Amino acid sequence: MKVIVDSNIQIRNVFEMPMEVELTGPKVSLGDLFVKLSTLSKSIEFISGRELGKDVEKVLINGKENYFFDTNLNEGDKIVIIIDIAPLGGG
Repeated sequence: MKVIVDSNIQIRNVFEMPMEVELTGPKVSLGDLFVKLSTLSKSIEFISGRELGKDVEKVLINGKENYFFDTNLNEGDKIVIIIDIAPLGGG
Protein backbone atom coordinates (compact mmCIF):
# COMPACT_ATOMS: atom_id res chain seq x y z
CA MET A 1 0.00 0.00 0.00
CA LYS A 2 1.25 3.48 -0.81
CA VAL A 3 0.51 6.75 0.97
CA ILE A 4 1.64 10.26 0.07
CA VAL A 5 3.69 12.13 2.68
CA ASP A 6 4.25 15.87 2.58
CA SER A 7 6.11 18.03 5.06
CA ASN A 8 7.56 21.48 5.67
CA ILE A 9 11.04 19.88 5.96
CA GLN A 10 13.14 18.32 3.22
CA ILE A 11 16.44 16.48 3.40
CA ARG A 12 18.05 16.14 -0.01
CA ASN A 13 18.21 12.54 -1.29
CA VAL A 14 16.59 11.24 1.91
CA PHE A 15 13.34 13.00 2.75
CA GLU A 16 12.15 14.94 -0.32
CA MET A 17 8.55 16.11 -0.43
CA PRO A 18 6.03 15.08 -1.50
CA MET A 19 6.98 11.43 -1.50
CA GLU A 20 5.24 8.09 -1.84
CA VAL A 21 5.86 5.72 1.03
CA GLU A 22 5.13 2.03 0.58
CA LEU A 23 3.96 0.12 3.65
CA THR A 24 3.14 -3.57 3.95
CA GLY A 25 0.89 -5.56 6.22
CA PRO A 26 -2.74 -6.58 6.57
CA LYS A 27 -3.54 -3.28 8.28
CA VAL A 28 -1.24 -0.29 8.15
CA SER A 29 -1.36 2.38 10.83
CA LEU A 30 -0.04 5.87 11.39
CA GLY A 31 2.42 4.30 13.84
CA ASP A 32 3.74 2.03 11.07
CA LEU A 33 4.30 5.07 8.87
CA PHE A 34 6.24 6.87 11.59
CA VAL A 35 8.44 3.81 12.17
CA LYS A 36 9.21 3.73 8.43
CA LEU A 37 9.95 7.47 8.33
CA SER A 38 12.28 7.07 11.31
CA THR A 39 14.37 4.59 9.33
CA LEU A 40 14.61 7.07 6.43
CA SER A 41 15.76 10.04 8.52
CA LYS A 42 17.69 9.64 11.74
CA SER A 43 17.97 13.43 12.20
CA ILE A 44 14.23 13.92 12.80
CA GLU A 45 12.63 12.39 15.88
CA PHE A 46 9.34 11.09 14.49
CA ILE A 47 8.65 8.69 17.35
CA SER A 48 9.56 8.29 20.97
CA GLY A 49 8.41 4.90 22.21
CA ARG A 50 4.77 4.72 21.06
CA GLU A 51 4.26 8.49 21.02
CA LEU A 52 5.05 11.30 18.65
CA GLY A 53 8.65 12.44 18.75
CA LYS A 54 9.62 15.89 19.96
CA ASP A 55 10.18 17.20 16.42
CA VAL A 56 6.60 16.53 15.22
CA GLU A 57 4.35 19.53 15.70
CA LYS A 58 1.27 18.55 13.68
CA VAL A 59 -0.06 15.57 11.71
CA LEU A 60 -2.85 15.79 9.15
CA ILE A 61 -4.43 12.77 7.45
CA ASN A 62 -6.42 13.84 4.41
CA GLY A 63 -6.66 17.35 5.89
CA LYS A 64 -7.76 16.37 9.42
CA GLU A 65 -5.54 16.48 12.49
CA ASN A 66 -4.78 13.06 13.92
CA TYR A 67 -2.17 12.00 16.47
CA PHE A 68 -3.22 8.40 17.20
CA PHE A 69 -0.68 5.74 16.22
CA ASP A 70 -3.39 3.09 15.87
CA THR A 71 -5.26 5.04 13.15
CA ASN A 72 -5.53 2.82 10.06
CA LEU A 73 -4.24 4.26 6.79
CA ASN A 74 -5.67 3.54 3.35
CA GLU A 75 -4.17 3.40 -0.13
CA GLY A 76 -3.56 6.93 -1.41
CA ASP A 77 -4.04 8.73 1.92
CA LYS A 78 -2.22 12.06 2.10
CA ILE A 79 -0.34 12.62 5.35
CA VAL A 80 1.11 16.06 6.09
CA ILE A 81 3.69 16.20 8.87
CA ILE A 82 4.74 19.56 10.24
CA ILE A 83 8.19 19.38 11.81
CA ASP A 84 9.55 21.89 14.31
CA ILE A 85 13.30 21.61 14.84
CA ALA A 86 15.81 24.19 15.96
CA PRO A 87 17.75 25.85 13.16
CA LEU A 88 21.23 24.52 12.51
CA GLY A 89 24.15 26.92 12.71
CA GLY A 90 24.92 29.91 14.77
CA GLY A 91 25.74 33.51 14.50
